[in-house]
Amino acid sequence: MRRSWILGTIEAVARRTLVALLVLLGAGAFAEAAGERVRFGHLTADQGLSHNWVRAILRDSRGFLWVGTQDGLNRYDGRGFTVYRHVPSDPHSLPSSLVTVLYEDSRKRLWIGSGWGEGGVAWYDREHDQFVRIPTGLGSGGLSGNRVYAILEDRTKRLWIGTEYGLDRVDVEAAVYEHHPLDLPHEGEEPESVVYALYEDRRGKLWVGTRSGLLSFDPETEGRSGGPAAPATPADQIAPRCGTSWPPTAGRSGSPRSAGDST
Repeated sequence: MRRSWILGTIEAVARRTLVALLVLLGAGAFAEAAGERVRFGHLTADQGLSHNWVRAILRDSRGFLWVGTQDGLNRYDGRGFTVYRHVPSDPHSLPSSLVTVLYEDSRKRLWIGSGWGEGGVAWYDREHDQFVRIPTGLGSGGLSGNRVYAILEDRTKRLWIGTEYGLDRVDVEAAVYEHHPLDLPHEGEEPESVVYALYEDRRGKLWVGTRSGLLSFDPETEGRSGGPAAPATPADQIAPRCGTSWPPTAGRSGSPRSAGDST
């Protein structure tokens, strides 16, 4: 009886040892395979990139890779770079050599924005290989601000641009520029209405990322909600239109409040 118990114990230990060994071998094989997949090539100034500090990347509808850097816009065709910079004497050059945002709209028009210094925004005229600048700054008849941090085209093909003074809708063909101030508290040297990020959910509502939290904006009613605390929103409402849902996160507090509320 005791002998059978000992043999059973030895067999159980052997099984557990075998399972552990197989797990270790499998983990090692997975790590090795993962190591083979995660290999990075490098494109730096040594390969022709205008600057090693990269701020924005976009692959356009023609397959070109556009890279916005601290000093210049780069177009990569798989073999080499074509570099574009701001040239003070050339009105068809970039408005700024520091590129912070790249966006291609439904018309296959590439937009380039800068959020530094005088900043500015322009779109790329492929036919003439030059840039068309948009008037910026208060009193320019164009964008409300100079510095551009975010660009988005919504489902109705309206183009939205986020600047240091809020949100602007732009219609280049009609030369229409509509400014939508965020009316957020102003603390410190920088305006609190700076728009850093834009997103459209499946219901057509715009989500606006600012220094004072997350705001929601309904383009149809021009209504805003949000404030210093990010609003609690059903995950399926802000999920991408492709159908992928974000799981709800823990720690959401309260409900959306008006941008002008103080409590």
